[in-house]
Amino acid sequence: MDSNQDVESWLAEIARRPSVFNHNLRLHAGEFRGFDLANEVTMAGSNGATEHVYVFAKRGAAEETLMRVSVCDHDDTRHALSGLRETMDHSMRPDHPRAADKLGKLADIGFALPAERNQGLGAAWFSIGNVAVTVHSAGAAPVDVSAAAAHLGTLLAGAPNQAALRSKRATAFSPTPVELQAGEALPLIEQLPEGRPGANRIQVIAPDGEFRREGAALVYVARSSGPQRIALFTHTQGGRA
Repeated sequence: MDSNQDVESWLAEIARRPSVFNHNLRLHAGEFRGFDLANEVTMAGSNGATEHVYVFAKRGAAEETLMRVSVCDHDDTRHALSGLRETMDHSMRPDHPRAADKLGKLADIGFALPAERNQGLGAAWFSIGNVAVTVHSAGAAPVDVSAAAAHLGTLLAGAPNQAALRSKRATAFSPTPVELQAGEALPLIEQLPEGRPGANRIQVIAPDGEFRREGAALVYVARSSGPQRIALFTHTQGGRA
């Protein structure tokens, strides 16, 4: 199938899913239990995206046991899906099955490669909102990446739980509901802060509509007419033990 047709069919497939936008997701040394951060690099991705690449090493492993994680920030969902399609086009096996289980429910569109001898997942590719993610085993010894992929999916797709809100690891803002016509645009944040390590992650979720970054601004476009319910959160960022 043509790549452009893939993206259009994916957009139609997820049209009724909630919309989400994440800005400045950064991974940290203790992000994944049992793994240490060995290296990280930020580079320019396609279509104006920014790609953050991390390599995590399994703590105390006798053999080189590595997990490579790519988090690619795009301007909107369409560009994230295009980035996912481009990544799949360069895969050695373009016929990967769709992601299932927890990741399959969290991702807008996701694919997964079973590990050798069916010991979990050897790789996962997925997009949620404006972010496309790749997680795969990269060392001499295989790594089951299913827990890491599900953790990233939860960070990106879900609103913070009550424990995070009570502990101030996340803060919820409730903008006043606004009545919009279908196709009408609403500027939500005039100037998104510069993405950098240590800064908060911004997450915006709506049951309908579309988020997009236009220059430095974050804009919401209504899909249907009526009052728009938009939830905005900030997350402090730090690793897990």
